[in-house]
Amino acid sequence: MNLQAIAGEYAICRLPAGNPWPNWAMAGDSFCSVTRTPDELSVVAEQASVPAGVVASRGWTLFRVAGTLPLDAIGIVSGIARILADAKISLACIATHDTDYFLVSQVHAARARDALEQAGYRFTH
Repeated sequence: MNLQAIAGEYAICRLPAGNPWPNWAMAGDSFCSVTRTPDELSVVAEQASVPAGVVASRGWTLFRVAGTLPLDAIGIVSGIARILADAKISLACIATHDTDYFLVSQVHAARARDALEQAGYRFTH
């Protein structure tokens, strides 16, 4: 399976549940994800676009599964998660209609990539 590293530094942000969708998250053409639940509004966006004062975990690297995955594909995320768990690396996952994305701390990004490559995943551009 092929993976891609997405350029940039990302932040995982938490806003109050009633907040409107933040325009800053959708600035530019880069990746962003906004998820509303009854308890919170979570935003994953390029770190540089996150305003000061926003509750955020900063310094994340974003990866994606290359290509389009069928929605009934089984085990994609669990396979990646298992490899990273064995390497003692945590991850945050986001699924879209077409593919899966996952974030790891930049501190562990090179080690995560090495672990995934050793397990047979290939990184493409």
